[in-house]
Amino acid sequence: MHDDILSRKLEERKNSNSLRELESPTDLIDFCSNDYLGFARSKELANEISDFNPSFSQNLTGSGASRLISANNSTIEKLELDVAEFLSAESGIAFNSGYNSNLGFFSCVPQRGDIVFYDEYIHASIRDGLNMGVAKSYSFKHNQLEELKRKADLVDLSSGSVFVAIESVYSMDGDSPDLTAFANYCEEQKWNLVVDEAHAFGVFGSRGQGLVSALNLEAKVYARIITFGKALGCQGSIVLGSAILKQYLVNFARSLMYTTMMSVHDQKAMVCAFKKLYSIDFNNLKSITLQKLFKELIKDSDLTLVSSESLIQSVLIPGVENVKKTEQNLRRNGYWVKAILSPTVPEGMERIRVCFHAYNTEEEVRGLVKYLKDE
Repeated sequence: MHDDILSRKLEERKNSNSLRELESPTDLIDFCSNDYLGFARSKELANEISDFNPSFSQNLTGSGASRLISANNSTIEKLELDVAEFLSAESGIAFNSGYNSNLGFFSCVPQRGDIVFYDEYIHASIRDGLNMGVAKSYSFKHNQLEELKRKADLVDLSSGSVFVAIESVYSMDGDSPDLTAFANYCEEQKWNLVVDEAHAFGVFGSRGQGLVSALNLEAKVYARIITFGKALGCQGSIVLGSAILKQYLVNFARSLMYTTMMSVHDQKAMVCAFKKLYSIDFNNLKSITLQKLFKELIKDSDLTLVSSESLIQSVLIPGVENVKKTEQNLRRNGYWVKAILSPTVPEGMERIRVCFHAYNTEEEVRGLVKYLKDE
């Protein structure tokens, strides 16, 4: 039976102490979710979502079909227009998730003969999209523009377009590339820069627009992936770019064409969460204050942090056994954090990944650092 093969694979994971299991702790202090602004647990937002009555449909729960059949509506189209205007883009198209956005874009936009260069730490969804597509792709060392240039010199770029895929904030390290340098170089070379802003949207910029907008690079970026499942605490995503790109994705992105449209509730949540974004004071973001406190307290220890200015801070604890022991100790003391293991990160770069939220407190941060230091 094929389950015997699957069992052996699972046993290998168990033997390396890297078996993943589902869990749902409810009584721990959250330092691991991506709910940076606290929208996912906002009673005010939940009430607004419940009270919002879109006029597009009589459906109360599911959307009923894919957008290309019967589920397209004026509400989601207006949201696409509003997000595009907010982020100074020509157009936008909504997908069910950030994963679906990247899968759809990278599997169909780069054509046969095109070349895609991507950061070695790029999200798995982009890698999966590239694996489904027909363009050739090459990785370059994390955040290193000079390495990208070196790789490009070794590849024949004459057969088609060139794409460069990066993230504005990387999910495991929380660090950022020199976006201005990448954007300027891609513009000079007439290459297409694609930026995944999943962990920057709703965090960076004077209004939470993300790093591309904060650096005024909109005109130099071919496409941006904006997700609603991180800082905005709900579901869905939008790919921003030209009107031609939107029309192309509607016609060729399989993760858009061949899936049921997100539920009515998810659509309502996207609209209400985006509206709530306008109420946030990004000059006094509490989660940033807590992040700074955390970094200051860590200075007085032997702990090693990955360099990051984002709300993702990673404490390096090499070795699967060591980092899992630290995670378990933190949980025993009431803190919900995640040990990130290889192969998600390189072997020897295992870490405790800490995320900060609007609902965390200074007392909780001090307690977290205390128990980290005890290790």
